[in-house]
Amino acid sequence: MTTSTHPKNDALEQCLREAERHGRGDAQAGAKQRSMDALMEVLDHSDNGPVPGDARQRVYEAYTTAFQRVTKRESLVDAASEMSFPASDPPSYMAGASVAGRPDNDTPTETPSHKLSDPKVAEEVSPSDGTGTGAQTQGRTVRKVGKD
Repeated sequence: MTTSTHPKNDALEQCLREAERHGRGDAQAGAKQRSMDALMEVLDHSDNGPVPGDARQRVYEAYTTAFQRVTKRESLVDAASEMSFPASDPPSYMAGASVAGRPDNDTPTETPSHKLSDPKVAEEVSPSDGTGTGAQTQGRTVRKVGKD
């Protein structure tokens, strides 16, 4: 750890870091960029004490740079979001009707089908051991699904 022998430089560095922190925070919150006077009002009442008069412009530039950097990044994200609309997983379409609650008992239900749509495709797919790792079965008999 290094310590500066110039307390004035340490105070300035703290003011610069604080200004950058406020710049990032304001931009992330969607707040308007503060004027120099408004920023100095906040910083002058912080734990660091008043910003030295000769450093006010430099401190405000640090705030402005941080604010603009976050604002630019946020605008890029917003633009990318707008360009990706509609989303890849749109909301389901219910043909104009929606029903709340469970269906009544008179609603017909579908019987699950175990028939293969194309038995040749099923033969091409190699059996696995069921672990999801793609490993082949190891000498076990694989049950064929569907009618021959």
